[in-house]
Amino acid sequence: MLNFDLADTVAGQELFQAGYERGLQRGRLQAKLIGELEKARKEVMEALEDRFDKVYDIGKDIFETGVQEGIKEGVWKGIVQGKPQGELQRAQKDVVAILEIRFGKVSPDVSKVIHELVNLSRIDTLFKQAVLVGSMDEFIETLHQTKVE
Repeated sequence: MLNFDLADTVAGQELFQAGYERGLQRGRLQAKLIGELEKARKEVMEALEDRFDKVYDIGKDIFETGVQEGIKEGVWKGIVQGKPQGELQRAQKDVVAILEIRFGKVSPDVSKVIHELVNLSRIDTLFKQAVLVGSMDEFIETLHQTKVE
């Protein structure tokens, strides 16, 4: 049997060189693919960040618009609900004021009953009675009748 080292032969060296070049080509191809994958990953990340920023901006705009609309609606409801409440309180104070002008100090009990009434038409009736009655006792009688109704 022949005993020789293949690397010492021309064919062995050619085989080694071909393998070496093939390994270099594979390594370069892998490096190129890794570079392209990294580039694609960066592009995808940038696109996602851009999309996220746009979605975030849209969400922020929607939120801010919703808050503004909520505030407007709340203010409007407050005005709508507050106006009748204000009218009611003004009417109650007017009845007490007329009684004070006509009969002097109004007792806390009478004032309390007037301020507990929540029906504006009843308070309007009491206002007219406060102008027309002849005495505080007559008004108190009217007040008790109104409270019972």
